[in-house]
Order: sequence, then C-alpha cells, then structure tokens
Amino acid sequence: MALSVLRHSTAAKNWIFYASIHLEPLYKDLANEFPELELNLQFIDLSIKKNVLGYFTNRHSIEWYSMIELLNLKRVLKQLRGEIHLEQLRKQWFISPILGKTYPYIHDNTINIYESFCRKFDVPYTSLLFDKPASIKKVLILPESRKPSKALPFSFVEELTQHFEQKGIKVTTAFFKKPNVASYYSFKELIQFIGAADYIITADSLPAHLAQLQSKPHFIYYENKMNGEWITPFSKANQTFGMIGSLVEMGLIG
Repeated sequence: MALSVLRHSTAAKNWIFYASIHLEPLYKDLANEFPELELNLQFIDLSIKKNVLGYFTNRHSIEWYSMIELLNLKRVLKQLRGEIHLEQLRKQWFISPILGKTYPYIHDNTINIYESFCRKFDVPYTSLLFDKPASIKKVLILPESRKPSKALPFSFVEELTQHFEQKGIKVTTAFFKKPNVASYYSFKELIQFIGAADYIITADSLPAHLAQLQSKPHFIYYENKMNGEWITPFSKANQTFGMIGSLVEMGLIG
C-alpha cells in the first residue's frame, strides 16, 4: 500500500524507511519490477512471529512472544535519530507503554490508508487511479487468504470460470504452493502471474494491493462487507468489490 504511493512521491526521497526483515524478499522482487522504487529502505530484525506485530495485518493477538518483539523494536528505535513516525495510530496503544513514549503516525485509522500516505507524502490521490482495459482476454483468480474465512468459495470460483470461458476469455486460478494446479512459490512468481493478466479477481488480501501497485484492474471479494480503510483506490473508484451475488451486481460484467 505504501509503495503504491511512495513511487509517485518526491518528498519520500527525504525520508528513511524501516521495515521488518521478513518483508525484504517482497520488496526486492518488487524493486526488480519497478526500478523507480528508489527508496532509502532499511530492513531490521525484530524476530517477528505470528502475533501482535506479525506479518501484514492487525488480526494477530498479543501473546508471550509479543514482548520480545516490542523490546526488539524499542532497542532499534533507540538507535535512530530524527523524528520517528510509526505507520498507524492504532499500533500506539500496545507499543507506547513498552517504548515509554508516543510517536507521530502516518495513518490515523479513520480514512483510507492510501489517502493517508498521499497526504503525508504530497501525492495526489488521482495518481493512483487507472482505467479498466478496453478488452479482457486473460483473467486471474487468486482465491486464497491467510484468513480462511476471507477466501473465495470454490463454487464461486467455478461460476466465474464458466462465465468467462463461455466468452472466450482465458481463466487461470492460482494458488500458493498447491500441487497439480497453477501455483506460485515466491513473491516474484505471484507478481508475474498478476503482470500477465488483464483482470484480477482476488480475496481481500495481499494480491489486491499488488494488483493496485501494478496498475492491474481488479475485483476484491469481501466475506461480509467492504472495509473502506484498506480498500484499493481502483476498487473504490470503480466499485469493483463486494460479496457473492450476481455477476452484474458485483460489477464483474455490465
């Protein structure tokens, strides 16, 4: 999400960005695809696992290992100079008591995160918008999510596949490390799958934001209701999001 904005920002060149080392493979693969991502980005080892600081989301709870992560973060922050910003205000409640202070933040969790980054780094929100293709010949379906309840149901994937194939559109459904089907085994391969398609249909997960970064038209499936805080600019502008319904209602055909 941040990279979609920062790639358009000249102000970002005056910043130093820090990220957990577990995100380094993703960034390296993206940087190979997008040479304009010339950020001063440094990776730090916080020993992150699947708890409060883990991965990309807010869904992990506080566990005993969280204290180790927070103490590692405190150690790293003590070594930094200048004004330090955290990404989200929401993180403050559990970070501040351990760190002993509060920090400025980029995203206050009340508006869309893309808009927050645009405001902070002087990027017009319109820079993130792009059009649907005039014609669609290749559709990529990415049904999986780390949270199983967010995944696209198999019956829905079959319905989508049948609909597009009847129109002569090639459909690829790709999975992460799944045998005997189209699969990707790295961020690089996932990026290539998205790059080769004209339209992406995905669960509410990382691929939606990679599609936004790659300026690929996409539809985001939500299990119950759209979360406006995290939705991509393309889906918001084109209303290409929703729950299971008729394909017309979902904006997949018109």
